[in-house]
Amino acid sequence: MFPLRSLFSVIILLLISVALSGCVTTEYQARGFFGDGYTEARIGEKTYKVEFRCNEITPEPTCEGYLFRRCAELTINAGFDYFLMEQHTTIMKEEDTNIPGHYNTVTTGSGRDKTTAYVYQPGYVVKSRYPLSSATIKMSKGVVPKDTMNVYDPREILKYAGN
Repeated sequence: MFPLRSLFSVIILLLISVALSGCVTTEYQARGFFGDGYTEARIGEKTYKVEFRCNEITPEPTCEGYLFRRCAELTINAGFDYFLMEQHTTIMKEEDTNIPGHYNTVTTGSGRDKTTAYVYQPGYVVKSRYPLSSATIKMSKGVVPKDTMNVYDPREILKYAGN
């Protein structure tokens, strides 16, 4: 059986690490347990839907840069020469997280002098706002068209992406 004191210590350490992780901007990474990072879905032979979610303190331009970097990596990894960004948005997403209320039990004394009190801690809502960049891209081979809007050379993007 896991001792209660050890369990309490693990919970406190987890809460501290979560709190501290909120003090740094989002890293370039696949979306993980805490929800920040990129995801992609193949929706056609040469078409992907790509999304990058950042935390509250990451600037929108950084989030957009991460999105472009992921689109460039996908294009190169799939063996294509350029991509057309068919749809592209960056929004500030708002989200509410409900923290439920709970009872705390406080016991003092021992034996016949023992008393127990129940204290209710009401629930509350945590509001968050974070940038979310998304795009639908179509990849192609050949010479990168020069006079076409929203067409990108992935090698140019990665040159400045800070790999």
